[in-house]
Parts: sequence; structure tokens; C-alpha cells
Amino acid sequence: MTHDDAAVYLQAFLREYEYPSEATETLSAGLKKLYANAGEDFKVLIKAYAQNKYIDFQALIKRAGELAEKAELSPYTVYLLVFILLSKVCEAYYLAEGYARDIWRDNFFDLKYKAIECRLVKGVWGTFVPEWFARFYQVERFTFGLLQFEIVNFDKRFEENVFHLTGEDKVINIHIPRTGNKLFPQEVDRACTRASAFFKEKFGFKRIIFQCESWLLFPKNKQLLKPDSNLYSFISRFTIVGSGEFENYNEVWRLFDCEYTGDIEKLPADTSFRRAYVDWMKKGEKTGWGYGIYPYSEE
Repeated sequence: MTHDDAAVYLQAFLREYEYPSEATETLSAGLKKLYANAGEDFKVLIKAYAQNKYIDFQALIKRAGELAEKAELSPYTVYLLVFILLSKVCEAYYLAEGYARDIWRDNFFDLKYKAIECRLVKGVWGTFVPEWFARFYQVERFTFGLLQFEIVNFDKRFEENVFHLTGEDKVINIHIPRTGNKLFPQEVDRACTRASAFFKEKFGFKRIIFQCESWLLFPKNKQLLKPDSNLYSFISRFTIVGSGEFENYNEVWRLFDCEYTGDIEKLPADTSFRRAYVDWMKKGEKTGWGYGIYPYSEE
């Protein structure tokens, strides 16, 4: 892929997903600089994925970081550029496996979500979690509405009167991307309904069990939320089967869209949940994570 071809695709991609103008300018300039300083190596990277969708993504990320250093660019920006240009090849993989283009297209909103997240948290247009994207490019993660879904092994044990799960069972993992939209219960219902139908039709699931591991599912979070709130409703869908506490507050960037510097007063407190978290932290309370299951029923 020549620079001109890459630039045309980049512009089309950014328009389709309505990236902010600042992001477009930064990424376009970054692509030009990348090709000027490491163009041949960059093309090799793109070609390697075209030859094998199960390419070693850790090695790919490491190489992208090396090219960023060579081009004197932020590695976060180069990671995003790599993944945007790989998306062109990835579309062909989705279509070859019989998926509609919309399935591919909806997945790649995630690049925009991560770009905005990176700009807020790190001050750079790019992504600081490049390892996250692998399953999109291996055609193993799918987006429906506000949520993302993928097949995983249930790695714990769960028993109740109705059913039990072991490590031999397959469940559908839910990820909650930072879309900027609220988790209205009806939107969550719609996403889960679409996902249930998809995995039954495409993968032959008879029973749909969703699972989710997230800081949002930390059991004590419900103490900070109103029972009629969207987040309280989302958490309440799950039976919590595991949880833990973080050693420090380094994970709170997920809520506050900024890194924790040690000064609680500098954290934004512009929503009720953020204010509650700030108060919680001032008291020295721990934050953490939860792991829950959600047996899906269409009734």
C-alpha cells in the first residue's frame, strides 16, 4: 500500500466514523511522517496481517512501537494508524467468512472509542491499549449496539438449582466500551437480544449465558448508585460470582477519563457517580472489580 493509497483509505475511514477534525489532522500528519521515515517497514507490517489473520499481535505491536520511535511519533498514534489501515484487510476477512459489512463496520467504532479515550487520558490521538484489538482482527468479537460480545470458556465453577457451569462450558463475554452513551436498560436489552440471536444462529448456541468482568461490577459500587440509575440496573442483571479489590487507585481512569496523580481533588466531579467515587476515595475506601454471570432469557 503506497502512501497515497493509505492516505485515501485513512481519510475515508475517518469520515465514515466521523472522527473529530483534530484527530484527522493528527493522524494524517502522522501517516505522512511514518511513511517518510519507515514506509517500507510499515508496508511489511500491513502485508503480514494480510497473509495471516492470526498473526502474533504482541510481535506486531512491538514492531509498531519500534516504527514509532524511528519516525519520532507517539507509539499510541502509530498503534492507531496501524489498526486503521489493517481494518481494510480485516473487512475482507469478515466478508470471506460470510458476515455482512455492517458486522465489520460496527466493530470498528471501537477504534474511535479508544482514540477518544486516549486523547482524554494521555493527551494524544491514538490508543494506549493496542493488545485489546486482537480478537476484532481475528473475527472473534462482535458489536451489537452499546456492547461487545465474544465466546469464551467459563473459567470458574457455578452451581444453583436451575443449572451449573464448569470450565468446559462456553459463555458469551460482554465488554462495555466507552461509547460516551448511557447504558439505558432498553438499549442493553436490545444489544443482548441481538447478540443472543446471532450466537444461536451463527454458532449453534442452545442456551445463552452472558458473563462480564469489569470495575463496574465491583459489588460496593451499588452503594454509590441510586437504585433507579442505569448503572445500578446493569449491575443488577448479573449474579456476582467473584470480585476483588485493587491495591491502588490507578484503575480509576476508566471512570474519570484521566490518570490518577495521587491528588483526589484533581479528579473531575461533574457527575453524581464521579462525586460519589471521589468521596469514597477520600475516606480511603478500596475500589475493585467484579465478575458476574447473566443467564439470558427472552421472556
